[in-house]
Amino acid sequence: MSEKRRVARKISRTRIRFGQGRCDKTAFTSNLSVNGFFIRTNRPFAPGTLLEFEIDHPNGHVIRLEGQVVHASRTLASISRVRRSGMGIELLEKP
Repeated sequence: MSEKRRVARKISRTRIRFGQGRCDKTAFTSNLSVNGFFIRTNRPFAPGTLLEFEIDHPNGHVIRLEGQVVHASRTLASISRVRRSGMGIELLEKP
């Protein structure tokens, strides 16, 4: 199977806050790229949903981003070690 991604991804577990209108949910990313990231969550939003994100930078600043859900998956608990629930996010503006 060939790789469909246009940009290299970095495996990274980063805490992120997100939501619609306010960032009231917290989860972790599992990979990052300049175009977007994947958030592990048991309650992903539907594809097409616009979301706001906040990431705490180690220097104390808060990075604010906007993105759109491009794919979402919910996985049964019995196979969650093999495939994670979550959603792929495409950033609307690159940082």
